[in-house]
Amino acid sequence: IQTDGGTQVTITKDVASSYTVDIPKKIDLGNKTSASFTVSVQGNIAPTETLQVKTASQINMKRNGDDAYSNTATIDFGTHAWSDIEEPAEADGTITFTETKAGNYTGSVHFDIGLIQK
Repeated sequence: IQTDGGTQVTITKDVASSYTVDIPKKIDLGNKTSASFTVSVQGNIAPTETLQVKTASQINMKRNGDDAYSNTATIDFGTHAWSDIEEPAEADGTITFTETKAGNYTGSVHFDIGLIQK
C-alpha cells in the first residue's frame, strides 16, 4: 500500500437515548371531586428524538360491589413532550370525578410513554 502523506479514519460512537419517568402510584380523590398529580421526567435524549408522555382524556370508574354500574372520570393531562431534559422537568395533571352515588370507585389511568422521532 502506498500513501501520499496519510489516510483518514472516521470514528463513530452511538449513545442511545435514556430517560426516567416518575408517575404517581396512586391518585386518591378521597371525598373530593378532583385531585392533581405530577409526572416527572429526566433523561439524555438524542436531538433526533422527543420523549412523549400522554394519557387518555377519560377513564372508566367502576363502583366496587356493583359491576353493572360505572361512570366516567376526566383527565386533564393531554400530551407532553421533552427534547432536552438534563435537568428534571415536570408536567401537572388533574383527574375529575363528580359521581354522587355512594360507594367506593376504582379506575386505572394508562400513561403512554416513549421516544418518538422528530
